Amino acid sequence: MCLISIQLTHNFDCSAAALLRFKEDKIPLNYMIIETVFAQMFRLPNPPNVEIFYHSLILELCKLQPSTMPIVLVQATEMLFSRLDSMNTVCIER
Repeated sequence: MCLISIQLTHNFDCSAAALLRFKEDKIPLNYMIIETVFAQMFRLPNPPNVEIFYHSLILELCKLQPSTMPIVLVQATEMLFSRLDSMNTVCIER
């Protein structure tokens, strides 16, 4: 479990700014953050936090890094839409 996932799951300092402070040389941080946020949001049977938390977090991430984060978010969203036919119905509704 990566540090970002632990941070989101256990409600440590999970502000957008705190997530962007992570330093990871081996993988692109923005991709890891978005992937982890989506993974937490789609966790079954219920996400660790209320759904609006993830929406607010994504919005704040895009505000803090307007040149890169929206592009990463678009790519992740396109990938999710391409996989809708194999996703659980509850996750699709979220």
